[in-house]
Amino acid sequence: MFAKLKNLSPKKKALIGVSFLSLISLIYLYSATQNKKPSSLPTPLPETEIPTFSQEGLQQTQNDFEFGQIVKKEVEKLPFLTSLPIITNNYVVLYDFEKRLIRVDLSASVTQIQVEEEIKTKLTQIGVDLKKIPLRFSPALSGE
Repeated sequence: MFAKLKNLSPKKKALIGVSFLSLISLIYLYSATQNKKPSSLPTPLPETEIPTFSQEGLQQTQNDFEFGQIVKKEVEKLPFLTSLPIITNNYVVLYDFEKRLIRVDLSASVTQIQVEEEIKTKLTQIGVDLKKIPLRFSPALSGE
């Protein structure tokens, strides 16, 4: 058989070579597609029960809602609350809801005299009326 191939013209040899390569390529492509697993659709998630809430959980949700309503009313009356606390290395400025005043907790490294004007300026800038809302300074606690 190989002796007959030697006697063929170069054009026929090329044609046989290309045909052979084409046949090999087709066999390869066919086998590659047969080995692939068909793509499966994702499986649906199992059905879950709708969570039930304990009486305590329901009560907490109600309490959270009511607290949110109270905070909303306070912010409407005192819009500067959204700008508090003011925290620096020397002091922390908070609003005390129970006493209805602004409290300044000082660090051990400063005195009221050193920071009072700075704090009053910052509070005025965020809309605090210092004539209507008292300002109380608290010295640093021991151990700070």
